[in-house]
Amino acid sequence: MSVHLARMKTAAEKIPPGLGPWLAAVPFSLRLGPAYSRARRDLRNVLQMGPGELREEVCARIAALLPVARKSPFWRERLPERLPDFDAVAALPLTTKDDLRAVAIEQRSVQTSGCLRINTGGTSGSPLSFYIDRQAFAREWAHMHYIWQKAGYLQTDIKLTLRGRIPGDQPLRYNAVHNEYVLHPSFPADRLAAAVEKIASRIRFIHGYPSLIYSFLKYCDECRPEVIGRLRKSLKGVLLGSEFPAPVYRNFIDDVTGVPSVSWYGHSEMALLALEQERGVYVPLQSYGYAEAVPASTAGEYRLVGTSYFNTASPFIRYDTGDLVDAQVEDGLLKSFRITSGRVGDFVQDRHGCAISLTALVFGRHHALFDRAAHVQIRQTAPGCVDLVVTPGPGQRMTPENVLAAFDSSGVDLDFRALVVDSPVRAPSGKIPLLIREWQT
Repeated sequence: MSVHLARMKTAAEKIPPGLGPWLAAVPFSLRLGPAYSRARRDLRNVLQMGPGELREEVCARIAALLPVARKSPFWRERLPERLPDFDAVAALPLTTKDDLRAVAIEQRSVQTSGCLRINTGGTSGSPLSFYIDRQAFAREWAHMHYIWQKAGYLQTDIKLTLRGRIPGDQPLRYNAVHNEYVLHPSFPADRLAAAVEKIASRIRFIHGYPSLIYSFLKYCDECRPEVIGRLRKSLKGVLLGSEFPAPVYRNFIDDVTGVPSVSWYGHSEMALLALEQERGVYVPLQSYGYAEAVPASTAGEYRLVGTSYFNTASPFIRYDTGDLVDAQVEDGLLKSFRITSGRVGDFVQDRHGCAISLTALVFGRHHALFDRAAHVQIRQTAPGCVDLVVTPGPGQRMTPENVLAAFDSSGVDLDFRALVVDSPVRAPSGKIPLLIREWQT
């Protein structure tokens, strides 16, 4: 992002709510520039391609990427000089986050003017720094708006956003750039609810981390039902982003709001993006990046792998996302996938060193604990030993003993200890992770 654009963005974020609708009426193509319009045209064109044409297009884009990537020492050692055909893509080596983290960013990047350095945030416990080009966000929004529009979103619709820590000393802040009211998750729930009640009639979509949306709505449902009532009168949908939407969160959100929710698959590395076709089934947008499913060591499972066509500054080529999926592949192309175990990092080890999926353990069973708890999180203290870190729901008094009694721990070789806390443990991004890696409140 250039200094000029950064200043414009900062200025736009200070626009008061009364003037926000005027900015919201300006087409995204004018706000985000030619790169946005090109990405929208490209998206439409790729969606219309048949399998043969799409394979040729993917091959051409990755072939064009190779000579640029090979300007960096890391990629020069891993990549051939040319790509003869589409089948040759599968012969390129897979790359993991650990592979990239093992070398300095300069060794795996290409000097390009106007780049921005970002990182994955470290929620998985292993942050990765890399560069993106100045047009990355325009392409990102072109695809995100397509996904949201499938859910009925219009650019003039006002959102209530719960996404992470924000600057300022107020519980609610208007952001004209995205025509949204952003909640500050660190404020007490009663102050957040009071702030939202004043603007609830204007909200058309709720957007953000499923864990934060769930936490806010659960408080309102139990302590401030009038806020839920006002939201339901104007709400059109819920946009669930940046986290795998755990069923216990999503079912509650759907029931309380009475409107459909939509999810998508994406990650900070911007190597692939997929929209939700039906509950839990994602369709990759191959104009964003090349998504493929590579057989894993377990029969019937695949590793989700992505290649960014556009990031020539810090290339991601056949990048293993760390997710395991159940994949539908036709004509050599990934058509759809379902995440089978969430991020691979969301596992704990039992006494014998075997991996236990937290998605299955926590969300795949009916725990009476969820009737009383606002949040349930896991922290591993040693192989075979885990803490249940529980935040009680509003008005609930809980003890370690009744926490353990309400959690179904059968069939796993783990020792559980219960910890009752006043507020959930958050990641640096503001998310409320299922697996606690760093104790940061």
